[in-house]
Amino acid sequence: MNVIAIRKVFRGKGIAGVIFRTSFTNVVVLVLTTLTSILTARMLGVVGKGELAAITFWPILFAGLMSFGLPTSLIYNLKKDPEHASDYIKICTSIIVPLGAIVGVILWFFLPIMLQQYSQSAIHIAQLFTLVMVPLQIIINILLSLSKAIDQFHIYNGMKLNSSLITLIGLVLLWLLGGLSLFSSTLVYLCTSIIVLIICIRHLMTHMTIDFKKFSKTRVRPLLSYGIIIYGQEILGTVYNQADKIIIISLLSPREFGLYTVVFS
Repeated sequence: MNVIAIRKVFRGKGIAGVIFRTSFTNVVVLVLTTLTSILTARMLGVVGKGELAAITFWPILFAGLMSFGLPTSLIYNLKKDPEHASDYIKICTSIIVPLGAIVGVILWFFLPIMLQQYSQSAIHIAQLFTLVMVPLQIIINILLSLSKAIDQFHIYNGMKLNSSLITLIGLVLLWLLGGLSLFSSTLVYLCTSIIVLIICIRHLMTHMTIDFKKFSKTRVRPLLSYGIIIYGQEILGTVYNQADKIIIISLLSPREFGLYTVVFS
């Protein structure tokens, strides 16, 4: 009976069902992330693992730092004023996506300084990956917030789960086919983000329509006001979670950083 009750709650549409499904998704993502970390160290070697971790680190960091609290503000304002959802989404996207592209260009020149102990090929791959992934990761963060704002948690959980699962499957397939390298593994992360982005947009379009022709500037102030209020907290959270890697990447060799990321996972 307890199993049946849990199953009903898990499949239910209430808050308890959402909590169960989200918690389950987080556990699965944690397992998949750990497996990916261990397997990439096994497949690429410790040095390759360190280089891959250093390459994929920067978009996650700067997408968080450059958000200005707008993804969280998007949730707040859509809940408060759902009739103007299209305006809030367009404003949020038009502000931070261009900024993300600018940051990607700046990091192109900054990364060789931070990755002095890494090979030239790793630095060049990091530059290309970061240039594309920073604005892409920002868009993904916006869509994650949007899916929560309209109570479509199956899309939110699906994005997180698919991202981890597709990445793991792609890396394993490349390894089995003998085509796994630092460049190809980085390409898997990039392609996974694009695939997840397309799937998410396709699902969100079934729940809402965004008119990109019209634009109301009156929604800029409430979006930015709440974003600024929450931004300090988000910066502290991002720095707290990533500060160790910022320091360690510049101090440790790729091999040592690879060992660190596996142990940390």
